[in-house]
Amino acid sequence: MICIRMYLAISLFVSLPAQASRDCTSADTTADMVYCASDDFRIADERLNAVYKELLTALDPEGREKLRNAQRAWLRFRDTNGEFAADVWRNGSQQAVVYYSAVTEMTITRTRELQKELEHRKDENESP
Repeated sequence: MICIRMYLAISLFVSLPAQASRDCTSADTTADMVYCASDDFRIADERLNAVYKELLTALDPEGREKLRNAQRAWLRFRDTNGEFAADVWRNGSQQAVVYYSAVTEMTITRTRELQKELEHRKDENESP
């Protein structure tokens, strides 16, 4: 687990200088692919955090605590599952790309789940 995190950190650090010139529609080098995959994850994670925060405000204290506990457990699962998915490329050039792709997909799915819950809560509060 520490190995993949170190690899991801190094991959991002190495790819930072040229990030302004990245064209993710035609990423053909490993550095480009890692950058684009990590950027996709960053965007998905920002959206997840926004929906999560909005849902927190719609809950009572007990609900907020339950959501926090569920989210912490889900984050551990997402990251560990991403590491497992990337293990097929252990120490390979595509390990970081596979990791970011897996956690991005899971993050998008989780955002949809929380968004549905938020909409349900809003509908519930608006009902007479």
